Amino acid sequence: ALAFATSRVPESAVTTSLILLMMLALPAVGLRAQEGVVEQQSALERELMGEIQCTCGGCRLSAGTCGMPNCEGKAGQRAKLKALIAQGLTRDQILAEFVKEYGSDILSQPPDSAFNRLAWALPYGIGLAGIGLVGGVAVRWARRKDAIVPEPPVASTRPDLEDRLDDELRELD
Repeated sequence: ALAFATSRVPESAVTTSLILLMMLALPAVGLRAQEGVVEQQSALERELMGEIQCTCGGCRLSAGTCGMPNCEGKAGQRAKLKALIAQGLTRDQILAEFVKEYGSDILSQPPDSAFNRLAWALPYGIGLAGIGLVGGVAVRWARRKDAIVPEPPVASTRPDLEDRLDDELRELD
């Protein structure tokens, strides 16, 4: 037994063994995580469970993705949702019922209305206008430097000073 334990094992055999062990262990972990009874859900129920937040207080997720164990908020919302669907209410009517009972914080995203679109787009519009303003000012300042050209020196209008300057320059040579 000692000789077997100290023998050399090829590198690929170790890697293959680890991969096989992981492949055998992962399905068992996945099956254990899916405790509970599988319930049939309609497409409308699945969609609405994704739009309504869970009321358990332990998470800030939608009721469809709440992962709290034995979540009473999720179960209560699912039961209420099934009852409203059974009454034949439309999607918007069901959302209105939840908003009436819990307030607008129950929705995982704000309703798609004109005011909410404006509230979403306004900061981006202000940001783009600010970038345009800064760019315009920068271009204007850059052009201003090009427009300011120094004027050539004006020749003196006094001939006696010009003669004196010429005499001084000749003496320097």
